[in-house]
Amino acid sequence: MIHDLKIRTQWLARVKSGEKRFELRKHDRDYQVGDVLHLTEVNDFGSPIFYPESGDESEGPDRGHNTFDVRVLHVLDGRQADGIDDDYCLLSIAPASHE
Repeated sequence: MIHDLKIRTQWLARVKSGEKRFELRKHDRDYQVGDVLHLTEVNDFGSPIFYPESGDESEGPDRGHNTFDVRVLHVLDGRQADGIDDDYCLLSIAPASHE
């Protein structure tokens, strides 16, 4: 399954560089190992950032937007861990390969 999610600029940069290999998310979806998180860069107000030099939005939904796909390697439910609220989960992630 593919989950379309928003992510702020500073966190997306760390995910892309490999420095950040996890996502702490509200557990409001049925996240499973093998799922893909389609991350779209957003500003502090939650709106996707458009980069005109990257293309015209009419060329497709992601054209001109900074996006990155990662695959879920492990799901730690907050109900199973001390220190994580029951409504959240910690997702171990790695860059998704597109085959």
